Amino acid sequence: MRKGGMVAARETAVEGGPVPLLARFFRRVADVACACPRGAGGGRALPLDADFLEGELPLSSSASASSSPMTPPSSTMGEAGGADGEVSLRWRFPGVDRLVAVGDLHGDAAQAREALVSAGVLDPATDRWCGGETVLVQVGDVLDRGGDEVELYYLLERLRREARAAGGAVHVLMGNHESLNIGGRLRYASREGGADFRRYMTLQGWAAELRARSCPSHSSFQREVDAFAVAPGGGGDAMAWRRQALRPGAPFVRRFLADNPVVLLVGSTLFVHGGVLPDHLAGGVASSGDNDGSVHRAQLGRLNEATRRWARGAGEAAGAGGTDFTGAWFKGGWGADAASGNAGVPPWLRGASAPVWARHYSAPAEKDCACDALGQALRLAGAARQVVGHTIQAHGITEACGGMVYRVDVGMSKGCIHGAPQALEIRGEGALGATPTIAVIGTGGARMAAKPAAAPAVLA
Repeated sequence: MRKGGMVAARETAVEGGPVPLLARFFRRVADVACACPRGAGGGRALPLDADFLEGELPLSSSASASSSPMTPPSSTMGEAGGADGEVSLRWRFPGVDRLVAVGDLHGDAAQAREALVSAGVLDPATDRWCGGETVLVQVGDVLDRGGDEVELYYLLERLRREARAAGGAVHVLMGNHESLNIGGRLRYASREGGADFRRYMTLQGWAAELRARSCPSHSSFQREVDAFAVAPGGGGDAMAWRRQALRPGAPFVRRFLADNPVVLLVGSTLFVHGGVLPDHLAGGVASSGDNDGSVHRAQLGRLNEATRRWARGAGEAAGAGGTDFTGAWFKGGWGADAASGNAGVPPWLRGASAPVWARHYSAPAEKDCACDALGQALRLAGAARQVVGHTIQAHGITEACGGMVYRVDVGMSKGCIHGAPQALEIRGEGALGATPTIAVIGTGGARMAAKPAAAPAVLA
């Protein structure tokens, strides 16, 4: 097979060189199979031309991501440097004319698609991006409780490229369930979800083996073979396959999860799965002289970078990026944590006050929300509002604290409460001095009419 015409001209490929066409073909076939809905009557395969191409999505921050203004080369991707000199993942973006947010998906592809169709970014006839220059933010928790997790990540990856080509963008955040799974804690995974990852690992392992045979000079192909294998004796346990697929540094994590920020700022809207508290921004840094909030926002940049490094398998080195954000919520460093034997989920991603777990702004009754803390956090960040998920709003998307927070987790997955899919829409932040309007859209009905939003907070 390696003597074939298409491949012969590229047989001299070496590590870091061009990928042979035959090797790319094996990857594409495996990707189409992984992206297909499971079971009889499950829908259609995603088209080949929308699937992963080797090198298109960088595996390190030194690679160029895109020339799009929403996803520039990573040399301009952050405020805070990484522990080893790498620049951080970009997490701050200018305001846009149309911004939509979708809550927790939890492994339910049908409900997720309905939410995206309602948000006006997914064409139900073609299953492709139709949002133009819209920016979509999914606030995390794609994993657990359902069985369509792999399919959802392929869908979101494809929509991200299609949106970028149309001048828009798709951002997916790191949720608490992503951090749990990467940390090896699978207690919320469904049996179907375990089987889905076994199928993913089997198909990708098959493709990796064929890729390695098609081009032995690419040592990375052999590493892929090892990465998609499960230790002897563990192959009969679907959760063993899932744990292998979602461990730090695994191909699935590096491709779909590791570069998803914990915190994202678009215009004056701060997105996070649970909630950004004042301690997350302060981190022991005095506010005096920080008139534009850059010092405080840098704490969020370090949080994103440390999480990214951990998910990419940097191990203890991830803690070096986190030692500077030391609020009451952050206990110790990653190095000390690993030494104690508790190295599953890093300390900045666990506990009731972690950004992916906090429920301080999500209580049903506004009097029970920490509105004063929310206002302080927004002032430190220079933002007008937070958009959060994590805590199910049983009657649809809600707001609290005078519009300083919007809660977008409607429990849409069948593994939750099977709530009616909805999206939050923010219009009009792209023009300088414009007053944006905010509304809820979706099959659950417009429970919140469009209204002017608050102006961005100003540091005292």
